[in-house]
Amino acid sequence: MLQEADPVWSQAQAQLQEAVKGKPGRPAKQEGENPARCAGINPTNGASWKPTDRKSRLIRTLTNLKDNPDACKEKGTTPEKVQEALLR
Repeated sequence: MLQEADPVWSQAQAQLQEAVKGKPGRPAKQEGENPARCAGINPTNGASWKPTDRKSRLIRTLTNLKDNPDACKEKGTTPEKVQEALLR
């Protein structure tokens, strides 16, 4: 019914059916897909954008502490302890 009213609907329906046929949990690859999107970089936020989930923040904080022994002392730890925490 929609195909008769709008021929573009046929294309959309075909893409939807192709996506549903794909592997579960993985979207079907589209032609002209942005590689930055696949890499987890949001182009609207720029290259300096950093993820804010708990794990990413912890790794970023530990990495900054490992590179700065004075900051380690302020937090009451040592670069060696921070390195061990990063390896876990």
